[in-house]
Amino acid sequence: APLSRRLGEGALVKGGYSAFRGTGLGKRLRDLGVGRVLLAGFMTDLCVQVSAADAFHEGFSVRVRGSACAARTPARHRGALAWLRRACADVV
Repeated sequence: APLSRRLGEGALVKGGYSAFRGTGLGKRLRDLGVGRVLLAGFMTDLCVQVSAADAFHEGFSVRVRGSACAARTPARHRGALAWLRRACADVV
């Protein structure tokens, strides 16, 4: 079944790989007192990786749920998770 917004939930439209760049998400989260983000999604080696790096640079503690991410190939997925571990996120 497709995901849909629940009453009271916000929506975010991104124009590139990152959920943080140019979207106001970082400010929204900080205004809510959020200090840690958990990321998951498709294209571990693009959208997830860039979003995690941007969240890290905005001062958030970053976790990535590796089993809830995917890439076009297993090798690309594994490589992205390894990079995330080294650079900016706890992979759980």
